[in-house]
Amino acid sequence: MGKLLIALEKQLKTENKQAAEDCLLIYNALQESNGGHVWESQWNQLVVTTWDGCYPNSKRISTPSSIGRMYLVGIKEAKKL
Repeated sequence: MGKLLIALEKQLKTENKQAAEDCLLIYNALQESNGGHVWESQWNQLVVTTWDGCYPNSKRISTPSSIGRMYLVGIKEAKKL
C-alpha cells in the first residue's frame, strides 16, 4: 500500500491534517498486528476515503470511520499502559 502512505503524507500538508494523523496511527497499528502487512479488507472497515474535486486535480481525503474512531481509542489506551 505504498500509494496509500504517499496520499496520507500529502494529506498531512492540508487542512485535514488531524484526520491524516489518525489514519496513520490506524495504519501503523494494523501493520504491527499483521506482521508488516495492511490488508485492504481491514483498512476499508476503519477508514473512509473520499475524493475532493474533479479529475485530474482531485485529492484523496481519508478519515477514520466510526469503527476506526473506536479503534483509535483502543490504540491510545494501549499506548498509555
